[in-house]
Amino acid sequence: MQLQTFWQKNIMVVLALWCLLALGIRPGWAGFGIGCLIWLACLIFTASPVFWNLLAGLNPDPVKAERFLKQAIASGARIPQPYIALAVIYTKQSRWAEALPLVEQAMLYSAKKILPQLRIRLASLHRELGQMEAALAILEELAGQGYRDVSLHINLARTYQLTGRFDEALAAADKARSLDLSNPQPVLIAGRVHFDSGDYSAAKADYEWAIDHLSWPVESFYWLGRAQLELLEYREAVENLTKAVERITEEPDLSDVPVAEAQKWLEKAVILAKSAEPAPESDVAESQAQ
Repeated sequence: MQLQTFWQKNIMVVLALWCLLALGIRPGWAGFGIGCLIWLACLIFTASPVFWNLLAGLNPDPVKAERFLKQAIASGARIPQPYIALAVIYTKQSRWAEALPLVEQAMLYSAKKILPQLRIRLASLHRELGQMEAALAILEELAGQGYRDVSLHINLARTYQLTGRFDEALAAADKARSLDLSNPQPVLIAGRVHFDSGDYSAAKADYEWAIDHLSWPVESFYWLGRAQLELLEYREAVENLTKAVERITEEPDLSDVPVAEAQKWLEKAVILAKSAEPAPESDVAESQAQ
C-alpha cells in the first residue's frame, strides 16, 4: 500500500525527470517519444487512478469529468486530488452528505501543509448538514493553534452566526477582514449579524459597502432594502428591493433568498412608501376648509 501511494504521488515526477534526462543525453525525437510512451504505459497500467484523474482535469464536460473522477477513486486512488475534485462537484450540487466522506478520504493522502484547508472544508460540510458542534470543534481547534487564514475565520463567523453567537461571529468576521480587507464575505456576515441583532444602521452600512465591492451584488440589495425598511427609509427600500427582485429573478443561484420572499417585501415597502408620502396640497386645503 505504501509503495502504491509513493508511486501514484511521484509518477508525474518520473516524467519530469525523463524530460530533464533527455535534455542531457539527447536521444533524438524518436527516443524521447519512446520514453514518453513507456511512461504512459506505466501510468495506465500501474497508476491508473492518476491517469483517470488527469483525464478528468483535461475534460471540459462536467458529466464526463465526474465519471472519470469516480473511476479514479474506484481504481484505488491514493492521492487526494480526485477525492477533493469530486467533493467540490458535490458541494456545488449541495450534495453535502456525499462530499463529506470524500474530504475525509482526501485527508488520509494529503501533505500536512494542505490538511488545514481540508479540515476547514470538512467543517463547512458539517455546518451545511446541521452538525454545528462538529463544525465548531474543527474550526476552534485550528484557531486555537494559531492558524492564520481568512477562510478559517469566515467559516467561524458564519457558524457562530447560524448558532446565534453574535458577538463571537462579529469578532471572527473582524479577524477575517483584517486578513483580507478586499474580501466582501466577512462584511456580508457582519451585515447579517447586525440585522439579526437589530442594529439596522450598522447592517445598512455593511451592505452598502458590500454592494460597492461586489462585482455583481444580488442578495445584498435585499438585505439593504430590509434594513432601510426598519430605518423608515421607504423610498430607498423600494429602490433596492426592486433591484433585488430583478437580480434574484435573473440569477437565483446567487441568492439564498427566494424571489417570492423578495417580492413580498418589495410590495410591503411600496405600500409603506405611499402611506408616508405627504398629502397633495389640494387635499390639505380641502381638509382645512372642512
